[in-house]
Amino acid sequence: MGVSLPPKKYRFGKQCRDEMMAGIQLMRNCVTATLGPNGRNVAIDRYMLNDITKDGVTVLGDVVADDSFAEMGCKMVREASTKTNDDAGDGTTTAIEVAWALCEEGRKRVENGTNVIKLQTGMQIAIDAVVAELDKQAISIQGEASSDLEAGVGKEPVEKRTRLYYENVATISAQDAKIGKEVTDIFLKSGENGIIDVERVDKPGIESEHTDGMQIAEGWLRHEFMNDYTSLSYSMEEVPVIITDRELTAIPELAGLDLLARKGIKKCVIICDDCNGEALATCAKNARFGSFHVCVIKAPAWGARKAEILKDLAAMTGATVISEETGLNMDQIDITHIGYARQVTAKQKKTIFIADKEHMVQNPATGEQRTIGACIADRVELLTKTIAETDEGFEKDKLKERLANLTDGVSIIKLGATTEIERILMKRRVEDAIRAVQCAKEEGIVAGGGAALLHCVHALEAINLPDPDEQMGVEIVKVAIHSPARRILEVAGVEPEAAPWYYRLSKEMRASWTKRCQEKIIEDVKGMGTAHGFFMHRKGYCYGNLISEGIVDPKKVVRTAFINGASCAKTFLSCEVAITPIPEKDPALNPLLRSR
Repeated sequence: MGVSLPPKKYRFGKQCRDEMMAGIQLMRNCVTATLGPNGRNVAIDRYMLNDITKDGVTVLGDVVADDSFAEMGCKMVREASTKTNDDAGDGTTTAIEVAWALCEEGRKRVENGTNVIKLQTGMQIAIDAVVAELDKQAISIQGEASSDLEAGVGKEPVEKRTRLYYENVATISAQDAKIGKEVTDIFLKSGENGIIDVERVDKPGIESEHTDGMQIAEGWLRHEFMNDYTSLSYSMEEVPVIITDRELTAIPELAGLDLLARKGIKKCVIICDDCNGEALATCAKNARFGSFHVCVIKAPAWGARKAEILKDLAAMTGATVISEETGLNMDQIDITHIGYARQVTAKQKKTIFIADKEHMVQNPATGEQRTIGACIADRVELLTKTIAETDEGFEKDKLKERLANLTDGVSIIKLGATTEIERILMKRRVEDAIRAVQCAKEEGIVAGGGAALLHCVHALEAINLPDPDEQMGVEIVKVAIHSPARRILEVAGVEPEAAPWYYRLSKEMRASWTKRCQEKIIEDVKGMGTAHGFFMHRKGYCYGNLISEGIVDPKKVVRTAFINGASCAKTFLSCEVAITPIPEKDPALNPLLRSR
């Protein structure tokens, strides 16, 4: 007898797309209310705390439709938006707006009988044209000045100009000039591949500090090792460090912890190949009950590169790697084999070690006393020689990453606020600003406020495809790239001119006047140069050079948001059938049916 599956609900054709579009519309209404300089706050009810935020990623995580088919639409745009955040760190709201506009326009064309496959082909041609146009518009942060830079900006020295653009990008992303300045300062101090971390402090305000440190792409092995449940991390200062390339399974292999405990030290970080069995259970139990603040971290990478990174960590902490190469076992460990770190912060997927360069360590083989700073200097010299002898390629890039990890260090931005809600909001703004300047460095900047996409219209107007259905795909994209700029104006309620008295007689007539003004602004911007657009000034609204005014977006953010939003729309338009469970009849969703 076969397995009986629970019944499900089905939707076909127009009904399928309409019900999924309701979820996309819901997501758009909730998230894009935060778009632009005058974006509104969203209040989210959480346990014992209201979360007041303008962060699109935070909002979209709490938007869940009560209808299962509408929720399928929400999931589509949520995936596109989340991927944009993962790739670029910003642009989540723009991705949703682009996806909504393409879905809305494309749905109408599909219902009129347009061939979906040819429609998608035309859309992809238009998408490629927009991306190519954005590449042309992009202005390098560190390159020579562009002819589009007016009002004296292009005449500034390269260093001053670079700093100005970084600060503009950070300020626009965080919507706070002070945060923009602090993030720019710390970003320039941190070097080419430096690491920037955000810390919590009790004193209200924002401060920055650059410290020597190293980051690895592995975090705590088990959640029991966390001691800060607010940031889900293990954080400890002046902590001993044990490094080995072996797998820990038995209690005798934890002899180093016993050695530290006898000296009155009840904290330690262990970096090992893996940890399980009695060794893991013992460490987890001690960490959970607070008798010994230990954190086990899995060694990063694999093979020969793992061994080299462990040696880098040994230089950073003054430890000795317990391995076959050194001829040591974990039960033979001595106090001279144990390293020291000024601070260790381990999160789920990364750990930052901050060195104390003045701390003295002893070489267990020779008994020589030297500082950790001298150990790091020797390791840097060795890496520099190795890089010089290595041909260009993957291996050389990885060596450069390791060298940067040892030399550029860790920059820390310290945040404090009067209330927890304010501190969380500030932390999100700082993280957005950091990711924005990193993106700006990678691919340059373009005009902000949706103007960059508006200026791509001319590239689409030059496309003339022989197939009418494919050309329809181009027209859909042409309409959709107006949407981000239009939504920014809608949220801001822009009215450059005072409405005549007869437009003030009703709410509908006032809305009609506002829409007319906004459409005129969009048409005006399209006829300007690629660096120009419309912006809100203290004295009112005006047109001008957005680059000179500091109203810029990282090109990577705009490009990623547009591509991911368009990809979501193409998937939606090709949907002809939707299938979803019936909660009342599915045992996986209804516990009352599981015993039957």
